[in-house]
Amino acid sequence: MKKIYSLIAAALMVAPTFAQVVLVDPEGKEYTDGQPMTIHAEVEAEDGVITYAECPCPSITNKGSKDVEVAFTLTTKSLPKGTDVQFCWPDQCEMMSGRASVTTGSGTVGAGKTMRTQVEWMPGYFDIDEGEYVYSQGNCTIEYKVIVGGKVTSTNEVTFICELPSGISAIQSSSKAGVAYDLQGRLAKASTRGLLIKNGKKCLVR
Repeated sequence: MKKIYSLIAAALMVAPTFAQVVLVDPEGKEYTDGQPMTIHAEVEAEDGVITYAECPCPSITNKGSKDVEVAFTLTTKSLPKGTDVQFCWPDQCEMMSGRASVTTGSGTVGAGKTMRTQVEWMPGYFDIDEGEYVYSQGNCTIEYKVIVGGKVTSTNEVTFICELPSGISAIQSSSKAGVAYDLQGRLAKASTRGLLIKNGKKCLVR
């Protein structure tokens, strides 16, 4: 009987740790296991050219009193043809094309702390002949499996929606050697890492 009590006590000590690690949206709203999340990309344009585009991302909040190790398994459920999505956690990035699934390394989330995930995605493709990146409206759905202490604690589908300003269809880029742009069409600095358009092609710079 004493052994049974010990097992029950151990279970009670572990379970709350999982329950206190939650996925939250960019506004800080907490999501329970299985609850879908929708995030709208922020897109601005001036004189027919996209000048700003950002995709707010979910975060992980540790509501417990101890640090925890958190990892993710990400699976693309829907992704416009010809586009890629890059997911970063905690400081390593994985690029997914089409239907793909990746498992990240673990990152330490401190007690009472929130850590933001990073997703880079924008529907469209680079037109080499025209030398421009062509955007289109669309959405991307990724299944987030949150892993705490090696166990999956929650699964949520997150849909990122891109709605372009009226009349916007493309942004000028460049295929000249040595010139790199990020996926939002902004000129990238030499130190920039991640998914870029360089020499007229999409590439992953680590």
